[in-house]
Amino acid sequence: MLGALDAEEQGQVQNAIDSDPRLEEQLLALKYSLSPLEVIERPVAVPTGLARRTCQIIAMAERHGINGAKTNGAGLVPRSESQGSLIVGGNGIEESSARMSSFRERLAIRRSRFSFVDFVVAITAATIIGALIFPALLLSRFDQRVTGCQSNLTTLYRALGTYAENHDGNFVSIPTYGKMSNVGSFAPVLKDSGLVPDDSVFACTGVSAANNLPPVHIPSCKQIMATDCPKQLGYYRQCMAGHYGYSMGYFRGTEYVSPCDQGRANIVLLADSPSCNMPGRASKNHGGLGQNCLMENGQILFLREPAFGEDLIYMNELNVVLPGVNDRDSVIAPSHVPMFVQVAPNR
Repeated sequence: MLGALDAEEQGQVQNAIDSDPRLEEQLLALKYSLSPLEVIERPVAVPTGLARRTCQIIAMAERHGINGAKTNGAGLVPRSESQGSLIVGGNGIEESSARMSSFRERLAIRRSRFSFVDFVVAITAATIIGALIFPALLLSRFDQRVTGCQSNLTTLYRALGTYAENHDGNFVSIPTYGKMSNVGSFAPVLKDSGLVPDDSVFACTGVSAANNLPPVHIPSCKQIMATDCPKQLGYYRQCMAGHYGYSMGYFRGTEYVSPCDQGRANIVLLADSPSCNMPGRASKNHGGLGQNCLMENGQILFLREPAFGEDLIYMNELNVVLPGVNDRDSVIAPSHVPMFVQVAPNR
C-alpha cells in the first residue's frame, strides 16, 4: 500500500511515523493483522480503493483514537460499545480489541527484550574493548616512565664520563669517613662540578609520576659539610642521590678499588635505588616490575630481576651490602648507605 505513494508522500508518512511512536505501534499492529496473507501462494487482487479507504481510516483513528472512531462512510463500524472491537467493512477483515491488546503486550515485551539484549551486547563490547585497550594504555604509560628514567641515566652517564676524563679514568670516589662517606655523595659532587643540568636528572620518572612526592633536591657539598645537626645530616644522606643508587666499587684482596671507567658491559654503575622490603632488594621505582641499570660502558638495560646473569645487583657475592669481593662483583647501594659498614642481608 505504501508503495503506491509517490516519493513526497512516502517521506511525509515516514516523518509522521518517526515523530509519533503511536503511529509506529499502529503500523506494526496493521502488519501483524495482515501477516496471514503472507502464506497465500496464489496472488490476490487488491480491492479497488483499498489504499484510499485505509488512509482515511488511519487519519480518522488518529484524530479520535482507534477505539473511539465512529463512522460508516469509510467502512469503519463499531461492533459493540462494550467490546470496543472494530470491523472494516467490505473486506471481511476483523480485529478484536482483545487480540490487539495481546499483540501490544507481546510487542512491549519484545521491545524490552531487545533493549536488554542491546544493553548486554553493549556492556560486553565495552568490556572486551576495555580489556584490550586499558592494558595497552597502561603498558604505554609504563614504557614512557621507563624511557624517561633511561634518559636521566644517560645524562648522568655523560656527567660521570666527563668527570672520569678529568680524574684519570676514575668515577666519583666515595670517602671512607666524614660527612660525605655515604654512597649518595657522588650526586653533590657532580652537581657542584656543573656536570648536570639540574636536580631533576636524579629523579626517576616512575617514582615521580606514581607518587605525590616533592621534587628531588640535591644538597651541595658545602651544605653537607656545614651542617652540625645529626638529623639534618641524616636527611641529606637519605635524599642526596635522588632515586638512584651508585656502585660501591670492590675489593682487590685487602685493597679497596673505587668505581673506574673500564668500559665493561657486565658491570652496573648506576641503577634504580633498591628497597630493603623487596625480594633481592629489588627497586620499587617502577612498581617493583624491574629496574633500569646503567652499565659501565654506557648501555642501559631494564632488568626484570635484581640480577645481571648470576651477579646480584644490590648485594655482593656474600649476600651483604658491601663493596664487591672481586672486580666482577658489582654492588649498587642506596644513597644513605655508609661505606664499609655491613647492612644485614635481605631475608
